[in-house]
Amino acid sequence: RRITRQTGQVQTVSVNPDETEVVFLSDSGGHSNLWAARIADGALRQVTRESDPRIVVAVPHWSPRGDLINFLSNHNTGTSEVTLWVVSPDGGVVRDLGVVGVGVCWSGDGEWLYYHTEEKGTYQIRKVPVAGGRPQVVRDESAFACAGVHDGSALYYAKILPNAAGGWDFEIRVA
Repeated sequence: RRITRQTGQVQTVSVNPDETEVVFLSDSGGHSNLWAARIADGALRQVTRESDPRIVVAVPHWSPRGDLINFLSNHNTGTSEVTLWVVSPDGGVVRDLGVVGVGVCWSGDGEWLYYHTEEKGTYQIRKVPVAGGRPQVVRDESAFACAGVHDGSALYYAKILPNAAGGWDFEIRVA
Protein backbone atom coordinates (compact mmCIF):
# COMPACT_ATOMS: atom_id res chain seq x y z
CA ARG A 1 0.00 0.00 0.00
CA ARG A 2 1.40 3.34 -1.01
CA ILE A 3 1.89 5.81 1.88
CA THR A 4 3.63 8.83 0.30
CA ARG A 5 3.15 10.66 -2.99
CA GLN A 6 6.09 13.09 -3.06
CA THR A 7 8.29 13.36 -6.13
CA GLY A 8 11.68 13.52 -4.34
CA GLN A 9 14.04 10.69 -3.57
CA VAL A 10 13.28 8.77 -0.35
CA GLN A 11 15.88 7.07 1.89
CA THR A 12 16.40 5.66 5.41
CA VAL A 13 12.88 5.03 6.70
CA SER A 14 12.24 4.68 10.45
CA VAL A 15 8.87 3.95 12.10
CA ASN A 16 7.61 5.47 15.36
CA PRO A 17 6.92 3.15 18.34
CA ASP A 18 3.14 3.02 17.90
CA GLU A 19 3.54 2.40 14.16
CA THR A 20 1.36 5.35 13.13
CA GLU A 21 4.07 7.38 11.38
CA VAL A 22 7.31 6.99 9.46
CA VAL A 23 10.17 9.45 9.22
CA PHE A 24 12.48 9.45 6.22
CA LEU A 25 15.07 11.45 4.35
CA SER A 26 13.84 13.11 1.14
CA ASP A 27 15.19 15.73 -1.23
CA SER A 28 11.69 17.00 -1.93
CA GLY A 29 11.93 20.79 -2.05
CA GLY A 30 15.50 20.81 -3.36
CA HIS A 31 17.51 19.81 -0.25
CA SER A 32 17.61 16.66 1.85
CA ASN A 33 15.49 17.02 4.97
CA LEU A 34 13.55 14.81 7.32
CA TRP A 35 9.88 14.31 6.54
CA ALA A 36 7.22 12.41 8.47
CA ALA A 37 4.15 10.70 7.04
CA ARG A 38 1.09 9.29 8.78
CA ILE A 39 0.76 5.67 7.77
CA ALA A 40 -3.06 5.72 7.73
CA ASP A 41 -3.51 8.50 5.17
CA GLY A 42 -0.04 9.57 3.98
CA ALA A 43 -0.35 13.12 5.38
CA LEU A 44 3.16 14.64 5.18
CA ARG A 45 4.97 17.17 7.29
CA GLN A 46 8.49 18.51 7.00
CA VAL A 47 10.49 17.93 10.19
CA THR A 48 13.80 19.68 9.42
CA ARG A 49 14.19 22.80 7.28
CA GLU A 50 17.74 22.90 5.97
CA SER A 51 18.35 24.76 2.70
CA ASP A 52 22.13 25.37 2.64
CA PRO A 53 23.63 23.04 -0.01
CA ARG A 54 26.80 22.63 2.09
CA ILE A 55 24.85 21.12 5.00
CA VAL A 56 24.15 17.40 5.32
CA VAL A 57 21.00 16.02 6.97
CA ALA A 58 20.99 12.22 7.12
CA VAL A 59 19.87 8.90 8.61
CA PRO A 60 16.85 9.48 10.87
CA HIS A 61 16.06 7.02 13.69
CA TRP A 62 12.89 7.37 15.76
CA SER A 63 13.40 6.96 19.51
CA PRO A 64 11.68 4.06 21.27
CA ARG A 65 9.72 6.60 23.35
CA GLY A 66 8.52 8.40 20.22
CA ASP A 67 9.44 11.84 21.56
CA LEU A 68 12.62 12.39 19.51
CA ILE A 69 14.16 11.54 16.17
CA ASN A 70 17.94 11.26 15.89
CA PHE A 71 19.71 12.35 12.71
CA LEU A 72 23.20 13.28 11.57
CA SER A 73 24.27 16.72 10.34
CA ASN A 74 27.38 18.78 9.71
CA HIS A 75 25.45 22.01 10.38
CA ASN A 76 27.70 23.09 13.26
CA THR A 77 31.00 21.57 12.09
CA GLY A 78 31.14 23.10 8.61
CA THR A 79 33.24 20.07 7.59
CA SER A 80 32.59 16.52 6.45
CA GLU A 81 32.30 15.47 10.11
CA VAL A 82 28.73 14.92 11.21
CA THR A 83 27.43 15.24 14.75
CA LEU A 84 24.46 13.56 16.41
CA TRP A 85 21.30 15.66 16.53
CA VAL A 86 17.81 15.15 17.91
CA VAL A 87 14.58 16.76 16.79
CA SER A 88 11.03 16.53 18.10
CA PRO A 89 8.65 14.84 15.64
CA ASP A 90 6.92 18.17 14.98
CA GLY A 91 10.28 19.86 14.22
CA GLY A 92 9.87 22.32 17.08
CA VAL A 93 12.93 21.31 19.10
CA VAL A 94 16.20 20.75 17.23
CA ARG A 95 19.38 20.12 19.21
CA ASP A 96 22.98 19.23 18.39
CA LEU A 97 24.41 16.79 20.94
CA GLY A 98 27.89 17.96 19.92
CA VAL A 99 29.20 14.44 19.43
CA VAL A 100 30.95 13.32 16.23
CA GLY A 101 29.86 9.82 15.29
CA VAL A 102 27.86 7.56 12.99
CA GLY A 103 26.16 4.16 13.12
CA VAL A 104 23.60 5.29 15.69
CA CYS A 105 21.14 3.19 17.68
CA TRP A 106 18.90 4.03 20.65
CA SER A 107 18.92 2.47 24.09
CA GLY A 108 15.70 0.60 24.87
CA ASP A 109 14.51 3.35 27.23
CA GLY A 110 15.29 6.17 24.78
CA GLU A 111 17.65 7.86 27.25
CA TRP A 112 20.91 7.16 25.37
CA LEU A 113 22.26 7.20 21.85
CA TYR A 114 24.91 4.63 21.00
CA TYR A 115 27.24 5.41 18.10
CA HIS A 116 30.64 4.53 16.76
CA THR A 117 33.66 6.67 16.20
CA GLU A 118 37.30 6.12 15.36
CA GLU A 119 40.06 7.09 17.75
CA LYS A 120 43.74 6.41 17.05
CA GLY A 121 42.86 3.90 14.33
CA THR A 122 40.43 1.88 16.46
CA TYR A 123 36.65 1.93 16.20
CA GLN A 124 34.78 2.36 19.46
CA ILE A 125 31.13 2.26 20.42
CA ARG A 126 30.18 5.03 22.79
CA LYS A 127 26.96 6.25 24.30
CA VAL A 128 25.79 9.75 25.13
CA PRO A 129 22.77 10.76 27.23
CA VAL A 130 20.14 12.43 25.06
CA ALA A 131 19.36 14.90 27.86
CA GLY A 132 22.98 16.11 27.70
CA GLY A 133 26.21 14.97 29.25
CA ARG A 134 29.52 13.36 28.50
CA PRO A 135 29.91 10.38 26.18
CA GLN A 136 31.08 7.08 27.67
CA VAL A 137 33.04 4.30 25.97
CA VAL A 138 30.98 1.10 25.80
CA ARG A 139 33.14 -1.14 23.57
CA ASP A 140 36.67 -0.33 22.43
CA GLU A 141 37.82 -3.43 20.56
CA SER A 142 37.27 -2.35 16.91
CA ALA A 143 33.50 -2.25 17.49
CA PHE A 144 30.93 -0.49 15.31
CA ALA A 145 27.40 -0.74 13.85
CA CYS A 146 25.19 -1.28 16.90
CA ALA A 147 21.63 -2.47 17.46
CA GLY A 148 20.05 -2.19 20.91
CA VAL A 149 17.43 -4.55 22.31
CA HIS A 150 14.15 -2.86 23.29
CA ASP A 151 14.24 -4.01 26.90
CA GLY A 152 17.83 -2.76 27.29
CA SER A 153 19.23 -6.19 28.09
CA ALA A 154 21.72 -6.38 25.21
CA LEU A 155 23.63 -4.45 22.58
CA TYR A 156 24.52 -6.18 19.32
CA TYR A 157 27.45 -4.86 17.32
CA ALA A 158 30.03 -5.75 14.70
CA LYS A 159 33.69 -6.32 15.47
CA ILE A 160 36.41 -5.87 12.87
CA LEU A 161 38.84 -8.80 12.62
CA PRO A 162 42.01 -8.23 10.59
CA ASN A 163 42.74 -11.12 8.25
CA ALA A 164 46.04 -12.50 6.97
CA ALA A 165 45.70 -10.77 3.57
CA GLY A 166 45.52 -7.33 5.23
CA GLY A 167 41.78 -6.88 4.71
CA TRP A 168 38.99 -7.06 7.23
CA ASP A 169 36.65 -9.78 8.36
CA PHE A 170 33.69 -9.14 10.64
CA GLU A 171 31.81 -10.92 13.38
CA ILE A 172 28.61 -10.02 15.19
CA ARG A 173 28.84 -9.86 18.98
CA VAL A 174 26.47 -9.18 21.85
CA ALA A 175 27.18 -7.38 25.12
